[in-house]
Amino acid sequence: MVTACDTLSEHRGINTDHLPILMELSLGLVTSKIKPIPNFKEVDWEEFQKSLAMHLGLVQPEEQILN
Repeated sequence: MVTACDTLSEHRGINTDHLPILMELSLGLVTSKIKPIPNFKEVDWEEFQKSLAMHLGLVQPEEQILN
């Protein structure tokens, strides 16, 4: 991942043994896909309610809830 490494001896501080180190890294960048954000203002609510009723009609509880 390190493609280059060097020091800047001309930027050495006065009376110090510290040197700036320049390091170049080759890092891969992973981009993620942008998910669309639902716009609830543009929903056809009548069609949504029909679709919801149809899908909820297919779901049946495994046992009856008594309380």
